[in-house]
Amino acid sequence: MAFTTVVDGLQSNSNLHRRFQAALVMAAGPILTEDPATPNHANRLIWANHVITDPMTYLEATALKTLKIAFVINSQIRTKGADATDNQIESAVTEVLTSSVYLAAIT
Repeated sequence: MAFTTVVDGLQSNSNLHRRFQAALVMAAGPILTEDPATPNHANRLIWANHVITDPMTYLEATALKTLKIAFVINSQIRTKGADATDNQIESAVTEVLTSSVYLAAIT
């Protein structure tokens, strides 16, 4: 199956999209209190503040980008797709958030 076909299918799954949104909100909280010496902290803090202060507008676009990147870099999301567990989605979001490419693209 072509990559674009699979990603289009995942994008149209509103339940999976909502689960990614929830995982993003859960990931934002700890960033607010992390050590400022954490690599890329300034961009991570900007991102977390966007997620928390404007969740619906910002999360719509951010969750979709996160889902696409998670599909590329995380084998569990790639193989399980909408059948991934919440823990697998949260793990994928954490993996994506540590990617410098991700934060550079969304901040």
